[in-house]
Amino acid sequence: MRSERLTTAANGTTDLAVPPSMVFHSEFLRHSAGLELFTRLREFISTTWGIDTRTSMLCANEAVLSIEAQLQRRTSVICHRKCQGGLGMCRKQKVEKFIDANLDQRILISGLASLVGLSSSQFQRAFKQSFGETTHMYLIKRRIERAKTIMLSQQLNFAEIALACGFSDQSHMTRLFTRLVGEPPNNWLRNSAYAQQGRDSTLQDWQMAQGDNAGAAHHIFDVSRQDALGC
Repeated sequence: MRSERLTTAANGTTDLAVPPSMVFHSEFLRHSAGLELFTRLREFISTTWGIDTRTSMLCANEAVLSIEAQLQRRTSVICHRKCQGGLGMCRKQKVEKFIDANLDQRILISGLASLVGLSSSQFQRAFKQSFGETTHMYLIKRRIERAKTIMLSQQLNFAEIALACGFSDQSHMTRLFTRLVGEPPNNWLRNSAYAQQGRDSTLQDWQMAQGDNAGAAHHIFDVSRQDALGC
């Protein structure tokens, strides 16, 4: 049977032969820290209770496996608690600010997850619970909203707008814009311009009406005042 040699910080290399089936039965024992713990436990058990080498090795192995199982359970519970309530207010705001500040760049889920200290899978679950939709869909919607804002406020062509919002090209933006908004960007912009003109016209009419009403009110007040003074 092939054997492994253990190395400890205190005693250096030992002559203790460890069966490979025992060492590799635990993932923890594949690392130097696990091997050192195993060696110290074996020595403690052997010295304290006067147990032979083979039995002390078996006892140490069982102890290490028990420790490893406890660590795995605790890690699982911690990860579950991190995602159970979504991202939390602070993390959510941090993600929102990062996305809005980098919409013109390629945004990776792994980068967002790292930003809040979660794995990619944990982040995606927590994100969906906090935002009510997947990260991918949220990014598309934010890019489209940014495109709408730029269309109405800046004199850029659609190709420039697409790149400014993080789309790969104009056709990419047009395809996603049409799918979510229901019409292509040029139609939306034209309809929005018409709607804005209608709102401006309505506002002007209202202001004029308010002015006329105010003038009529002043006229009525002046007439009433003159009557009261007997003029």
